[in-house]
Amino acid sequence: MKEVTATGLGIHKKRADAVSPQDEDTLWCKGVISLDSAEGLSYGVFYYNCKLFGFRGMDEHRDLEATQFEVVTDSVQKKKCLTFYGRISKNNQGGFFHRKIEPKKVIQWEDKNNPRDIVNLFSTYLSLIPKMGPFYRRPIGKLGLNTTGKPKFSTQVVGVNKLYTNR
Repeated sequence: MKEVTATGLGIHKKRADAVSPQDEDTLWCKGVISLDSAEGLSYGVFYYNCKLFGFRGMDEHRDLEATQFEVVTDSVQKKKCLTFYGRISKNNQGGFFHRKIEPKKVIQWEDKNNPRDIVNLFSTYLSLIPKMGPFYRRPIGKLGLNTTGKPKFSTQVVGVNKLYTNR
């Protein structure tokens, strides 16, 4: 092992480049992430589930439930807040020895001055899917727009293969 390391093999870890703020801005500008279409909403919630809530594996996305997200208005600050309630994960598998580990709870506050507000993105998506059951739903119609031009989702769940290609 020392000889292999001395030759330089295995000292450089392979990893993906981080998404820069400019890359994220490009996703919004080109309409990949959008509030105007179901497909744009789907890509947006997928992207921000990875970025903000730390989802990594497909199992975390596939097992995600709509009830794990809650959007409420704070009575004191008069602002909306998005709360994500984590469940079983790689580091908290729910066993006897994990009872003292608190499940993940992440809170995001709305930014009314930002047209790309994350809380608005998630509350729009959550208002268009069933309140119970799997989180990721299939867009209906061309680009996920119904006949009135508003985003619409099916009750059918997004398939595992489609989730995998979104990565």
